[in-house]
Amino acid sequence: YNPLKMQYTIYKPSPSSKGGLVKFYTNKVKNKKDDVWEEVMFAEFVPQKGWDASKRVGSFDPTKKKIVAFTPSEIGEFLYTFDSKLEFNTYHKHGDNGTWIKLVHFDGKRNVWDNKLKKKVDVCIPRFGFTVGDIKVPVEMGEVNALKVLFTSFIKEKMAIDGKESARKFKEYKKTQEAKAAEKTVGRED
Repeated sequence: YNPLKMQYTIYKPSPSSKGGLVKFYTNKVKNKKDDVWEEVMFAEFVPQKGWDASKRVGSFDPTKKKIVAFTPSEIGEFLYTFDSKLEFNTYHKHGDNGTWIKLVHFDGKRNVWDNKLKKKVDVCIPRFGFTVGDIKVPVEMGEVNALKVLFTSFIKEKMAIDGKESARKFKEYKKTQEAKAAEKTVGRED
């Protein structure tokens, strides 16, 4: 059980079965190099495999999902893209497999009531889209705001955990150095 685990899922099926879903979540992973547990942001991208027109519900193919782990810097790039609307691309390689990850801005339309014209009109609104391999997931502004909260919380938590771990390691180092200095002092007195 991880009480700090955060997650958010975006479900975007389409009648053409070209939709997808993405679930962002944090989890603790053992860093074998430093022998410590780290908080990591993952994303599972799952392609749509079908559409039930009578229920207007999509089905997804978990056998073709792609799981990606993101660094705090990459999460920071996502936040920057949301604010600047500039595209972000990165490439992840795991073993012999690799995949491109993109976050792009595009303009969408929303049909809203115009009180002056007394009718519905289309207005241009910003939207974003994640692409991982051939899986595409569009993101609405409400979802962008939820992701901003998730991503910012992750970065703050990651920095706090890393800061505590660095402080612990520094204390250990200092204690070791003091012990070595004490041994040298004892050796001189003999």
